[in-house]
Amino acid sequence: MLKYITATPLCTVNGKAVLYTDKPYEYEAVGNAEFEVISRADALNAYKLNINGEEYLIISDGIVCEKDNGIRIYGEKAPVIKTYPKLKKVPEGFEFKTEENGLFVYSCAESCDDKPTVCFKLISENDGVKKYEINIANIPECEECYVKIDYTGDKSRLYIDGQLADDDFYTGEGWTTGLSRYGFPKKLEVEIYPLSKDAKIYFENAPKFDGDMICEITSADALCEYVFDIDLN
Repeated sequence: MLKYITATPLCTVNGKAVLYTDKPYEYEAVGNAEFEVISRADALNAYKLNINGEEYLIISDGIVCEKDNGIRIYGEKAPVIKTYPKLKKVPEGFEFKTEENGLFVYSCAESCDDKPTVCFKLISENDGVKKYEINIANIPECEECYVKIDYTGDKSRLYIDGQLADDDFYTGEGWTTGLSRYGFPKKLEVEIYPLSKDAKIYFENAPKFDGDMICEITSADALCEYVFDIDLN
């Protein structure tokens, strides 16, 4: 039993205490004390799951969810996972790498390096409203493709095949929308409405004005989200 330890408790897994710290730690125990100490970064990416009555600690920089007899990981790249305890078998499509401070490390052998390319151009301007065409090429097979549009203006509207599909009000944080619900279109049209310098709108980070109005797309990019299923039986 631990009398004290200079680390922060996180959880218990199958009766073993898991704590975290980035500093050298001290502890005092009476008898046999079972515990693991992980880094703060690993603690922030840790999930405790109960699969078929057995507890697991899964550490991943993706989003981890329980599924029948295993887990599902959503991420922007091929995942590397750390587990406690060791998995009963190496998951399909993964490789066992090493044991690291009591955690067992597995990496996905699949390559997820392909990235869509995005370009945009102004195609019309009417009464201060600008319409842009955005083209997305080389979308790999993925669960979701997110397009992030950085713009300045009052609001924006997204059209697909001439139909209004989505809209957004300017906050200064950019606008991100997923393409899977629309069938992964490769061409979008976006209208940007002008924002007046005198508009009575509060922004935490106010945009910069070169004149009385701002209305433009400044950049557009895309990233993909992949899904990885791991059987823990």
